[in-house]
Amino acid sequence: MADKFAQTGVEYYKQGIGAVSAYQVSTIPYLTSSLTIPNNTETPLKVQFGYISAWFGVRCSGSNVRVGVSVNGVAATDPTKVNYIVINAGEYFQADWKVNALYLLSDGPLGTTGSVVAGLTSIEPFGGFENWTGSVGVG
Repeated sequence: MADKFAQTGVEYYKQGIGAVSAYQVSTIPYLTSSLTIPNNTETPLKVQFGYISAWFGVRCSGSNVRVGVSVNGVAATDPTKVNYIVINAGEYFQADWKVNALYLLSDGPLGTTGSVVAGLTSIEPFGGFENWTGSVGVG
């Protein structure tokens, strides 16, 4: 059936990042726990969502954790290029950010553990929005 539509030039509408209705309905739950988060000299852990988030939350179980939206933003050592927030041990952080992945890294020399929850929209990641990056000042 999809071939029939393709032959006639009919295209399916896909919601984009600005589709207000996608944020007004109940979200698709995303839950993961017992994450092993690497130490600050290793590659950050990528938590990939299947869809764009309406919100997310991160709980830090062990030592402090860096949370960001790009590898370079979380792993940066140059103080002028850091683009992350730090969640203190035992705390929870929640934000209403449109992202399709989070990057987690321990803020110290030892790895740690944590969990991530999110409310996902029905918006699929697409070429114009893979994730925020440090090159645009938010990663």
